[in-house]
Amino acid sequence: MLEKSREASRRIDMMITEDDELAVKRKEAAEKKTVKDRESERLDKLLEKCTEQHSQEALHLLLNFLHPFWRLMLLLL
Repeated sequence: MLEKSREASRRIDMMITEDDELAVKRKEAAEKKTVKDRESERLDKLLEKCTEQHSQEALHLLLNFLHPFWRLMLLLL
């Protein structure tokens, strides 16, 4: 009887330990996802800024190399 009680107690302890390990793994996975989401958001913003900067530079080059008359016409648009 005492042996059965010890075995049951040991099994309960093992189940609690397994539950704790699962909880830790879930928490770590959630933290990793949060970090990945933040990194993804930052990369999206950086890409947006780079695209905007590239567009501005392309327009600047276009205006500088066009004939002065056409440059004036484009600026008036």
